[in-house]
Amino acid sequence: MFGNKCDKTCACNMETTELCLPESGDCECKAGYAGAACNSPCLQPFWGKGCENRCDQCVFENGALCDPINGTCICPPGFIGENCESKCNDGYFGLGCMNECRCKNGATCDFIYGTCNCTAGFRGPSCNFPCWAQHGGNGCEDCDCKNGGGCDPIDKKCICTAGWTGDKCQLPCAPGHYGIDCKLQCRCENGATCDVHSGKCQCPSGFHGDFCESKCDGNLWGENCDKPCDCSGYGTCEQHTGSCLC
Repeated sequence: MFGNKCDKTCACNMETTELCLPESGDCECKAGYAGAACNSPCLQPFWGKGCENRCDQCVFENGALCDPINGTCICPPGFIGENCESKCNDGYFGLGCMNECRCKNGATCDFIYGTCNCTAGFRGPSCNFPCWAQHGGNGCEDCDCKNGGGCDPIDKKCICTAGWTGDKCQLPCAPGHYGIDCKLQCRCENGATCDVHSGKCQCPSGFHGDFCESKCDGNLWGENCDKPCDCSGYGTCEQHTGSCLC
């Protein structure tokens, strides 16, 4: 009540009003409220009685809020400091940076939500699992390696088996090359074919040796010179076909 005879009723919201002035009936608001009847909460970034003060010190770019009662800065998850000026230290996240990250294998932790950003080659909520077989890189994507090629889980590159090359191990070795990724050069001679897996020489008829470098001896013929000629001691042996030249 207010007035000379205290016969007038204050229009103040008593829950948010500190004092109804007895002479005028004006409302003196509690901290955090303003308006003729103290019905209006302070808008950001104002605070205090009648919302007359500003929280200019808070770093609003980081999502800070101003406490409408006492003017302190209320930090959002991921930020700390008197003015909410600092991100959480590495390994911590959330409100007040009180939560410890659980990320493994070099993963980074989101300072707001605590989600883990896995390094290449790992997966799972905590990045504690390696990529599945034939998967690799960031996000453990399918490597799509062909012909039995393996996949490097870190850089997602295909590791070709002997006899194959190409980004996806899709290409056979070119003539004259063999081995893993076709990096080795065949040493076969005299038209011999080279095994693309082992590099072993398959000699044509009439030649033998590790590299098919030697002709068959006089009475032998065929692949690797393992067949005897039967020229009755008179003719000479044609070492490619085994026929006798009289």
